[in-house]
Amino acid sequence: MIIYVSHLRRGPYEVELYQPLLNSSFAKKHTFIFPHSSNQKPFNTKDLLEHKKCDIVLAEITYPATGQGIELGWASLLNIPVFCMYKKRH
Repeated sequence: MIIYVSHLRRGPYEVELYQPLLNSSFAKKHTFIFPHSSNQKPFNTKDLLEHKKCDIVLAEITYPATGQGIELGWASLLNIPVFCMYKKRH
């Protein structure tokens, strides 16, 4: 399964999101697409979703983001399952 990981472009996502996913048992069985793993350039999510280059979208939604909302809307429109997760804020 190919999993696209959606998240805010700012913050410590490589340490708090990418590394835990890469170190999980899921990484042994599935492929993750991390949109900002090597740089801060915009990632063409619309192309990825329209051409069905992923099976599901895993969204980290602790903080609201307009761009991410658009991504999730595209996924929903294209019938790509979206799974959301968030960090509990105090």
